[in-house]
Amino acid sequence: MRLINIIIAASFLAAVPTASALENADSLVTAASELPPTVNAEAADTATFTPMPLPTSFFLTAVFNNYRLFNPVDSAALFSPEKPRLPKSAQWLEKTARQEEFLSRIKQNYLISHARDVKYVASLMKRPPKKFSGKADPSDRKVSVAVDKVDLSQLNAETEATIRRRNWLREFNGALQFSQAYISPNWYQGGNNNLNAIINIFYNVCLNQNFHPDLIFDTTVKYDLAINNAPTDSIHDINISEDLFQFNTKFGVKAFKKRWFYTITADFKTPLLKNFKPNQHDVTAALFSPGELNVGVGMTYKHLNTKKTFNVNASIAPFSYNLKVCRSHDINPADFGIEAPHRAANQFGSSGELKLKWSMAKNVIYSSRLFLFTNYKYVQGDWENTLEFSINRYLSTRLFAHLRYDTSVPPLEGSKWKRWQFKEILSFGLSYKFSTKPKK
Repeated sequence: MRLINIIIAASFLAAVPTASALENADSLVTAASELPPTVNAEAADTATFTPMPLPTSFFLTAVFNNYRLFNPVDSAALFSPEKPRLPKSAQWLEKTARQEEFLSRIKQNYLISHARDVKYVASLMKRPPKKFSGKADPSDRKVSVAVDKVDLSQLNAETEATIRRRNWLREFNGALQFSQAYISPNWYQGGNNNLNAIINIFYNVCLNQNFHPDLIFDTTVKYDLAINNAPTDSIHDINISEDLFQFNTKFGVKAFKKRWFYTITADFKTPLLKNFKPNQHDVTAALFSPGELNVGVGMTYKHLNTKKTFNVNASIAPFSYNLKVCRSHDINPADFGIEAPHRAANQFGSSGELKLKWSMAKNVIYSSRLFLFTNYKYVQGDWENTLEFSINRYLSTRLFAHLRYDTSVPPLEGSKWKRWQFKEILSFGLSYKFSTKPKK
């Protein structure tokens, strides 16, 4: 058996004159020794061979170009083949095919056994660029396109690249969505014409944890505005169904666990525009009326799955401060849980927040935020859910649902909602996004 391996190696070395090639040939001899031959004694004593020139590709950079399922190796068949099937004048073709197959076995066995030395895979490599030139022929009104030859010696293999460290990651999402209905005066079911417009603006900036794994700094600014015409309102031309500005920020330092951080969180929200009751001059909301600020100290747990499609961020703050204000004198502060005659309420307690973002599909994203606060006398909670369908880069459909519970507000008499409050908006329209965060 050892004799056969030496004969195979000798056939390679017969065509290799350089020292570097000899080193590669030694590796190929080792690879050949790993093949399971089935040679008998008679074949080992009478075997004859013709030196096979080794392809120059054996001494280039290791590239895995294909994978073939070979039959078990029979080294004797290389030197004592079966009865030729072709005429004698064409038997050289069978011999060449056998040699090519044997060399492919050696190369494949070597590349698989030394996978760490294989730097490239042919199926994953990009095709080399081509240079095209066109020539117009006015006589027959045709343009011929030819591929120009590229002088490889003139190409500069060294490419200078400036890689800048990105410490901050940013994301922006803006949407203008609307719905419209026109109903003729003689429509058999009746109804009113209406036009609804919704504006959503989202901006987030966070610290890149690839470079700062022990720190968290995440800030989000959101503004949602939904307006519609009010044909049944004799006083106001438009009605505001959603007007909310939010600012959330979080700073943290890694704690004793892998995904746990000591954090300080701050949340602030307020409407920006005045809103009125239908057919009345009574104001229901205005700037800083209400305004809510919550600051908490506690811990945060972060988890992102390996595919980066499911992100969970949970925070708990045993020490939390909550501030409610009502700056407008046209609004009753009691509507927001503030005792008269005060215009602000300071509360101490505990809070918790759970954020979830799930890329359900390439163009479907579900995000949710649950926030709870209690001063051990009352409970306030907000649960916001958004399901967004991206049709393309500039069109999207959005379903938003907001559930709120507040025990400091008097219950609504004669309604099943009591202290529960709910808002749902379905919209379709234009959207634009950009992000410096890695793609999922």
